[in-house]
Amino acid sequence: MKRFIKIKQMIFKIEAKTGEWYILKGHFHPARVKRQWDFFDCMDNKEALVPFILFPNGSKTIADGRVTWTISPYRKGRTLKYEDEADRKRALHATRTFHSYAKNIQLKKSTGNEGHV
Repeated sequence: MKRFIKIKQMIFKIEAKTGEWYILKGHFHPARVKRQWDFFDCMDNKEALVPFILFPNGSKTIADGRVTWTISPYRKGRTLKYEDEADRKRALHATRTFHSYAKNIQLKKSTGNEGHV
């Protein structure tokens, strides 16, 4: 790692030695992370969203006992402001687009104990 920028608690923008940027995010619920990984694994068009990727050591996650860490490619953007009508419309469009890609994706059977994503 070349450098990092704290975005908010447990979310960091990190620059690799190659110059590429990534988002490192901490999660308190490993079962939710597993469900998200299962979802990303089922997606045909991964360009429609920003999936997790493997860490350089080949692991899907890194856990330190209380936090499970994931890494994703960084995509430039800005914070969504719901009070802005144009942002609300873009958010609605993004949600509809996501759901159109997410149709007919079968995830592994849940035990019901994982909580919600």
